[in-house]
This record gives sequence, C-alpha cells and structure tokens, in this order.
Amino acid sequence: MTFAARGPVTAGGPTAEQIARQVWGPYRFLPRVDGADETGRGVEPFSLLVGDWRPFALERTPPPPWSNDSGSWRERYADQPVRLTLSCYRKDHEPWTVPVEIVVEGTAKS
Repeated sequence: MTFAARGPVTAGGPTAEQIARQVWGPYRFLPRVDGADETGRGVEPFSLLVGDWRPFALERTPPPPWSNDSGSWRERYADQPVRLTLSCYRKDHEPWTVPVEIVVEGTAKS
C-alpha cells in the first residue's frame, strides 16, 4: 500500500506513511467494521442501486498519535464536513468518481 504525504516530513516527526494514514476530518469509518480498512479511511467496494443507501458505522477521528493536544485537534475538525470520494463503476461504462461532503448535524462547535 502506498501513501501520499500530506506535508513535509521533519526529523523526529511523523513519517510520510503516518501522515497519509491519518484521517484529517471529524469522523472516520469504524476500523474493520462494515468492510472498513484498519485506518478507517475507506471501505470495501459494494453494489448499490440508484436511490438506495447504506449505513456505515462512524466514530470521531482520534488525533494523530504524535499530537500532544487532543482538545485543539477535536476543535479544529468539529464543524468540518465528512468528505468522501465515491468511486463508481457500471458495466460498459468508464469508471467515474463523485466527491461528496456530508455535514453531520449537531457536531458544530459551540
């Protein structure tokens, strides 16, 4: 598995892989539930008919392990939407992606 770096890597700081594995938002998929990967960044492919929906278990994203201020981490991402990239496939069509932002009600900062 390869990971793209989110920012510069400094000596003694997090590695490029640690930065790439971190979910940078308020929620992540619950790791290893509903087909989610171990990081909570993505889920296994599944079929969905037009107009159907599928629920997923989410949890608040924990701060990065190298962070020493979990309060400011949560505050920074509290009112951010959950950002998804849907990868879509249909027989006899080219694959396409759909970026989606979902605002989770009741999570905004007070």
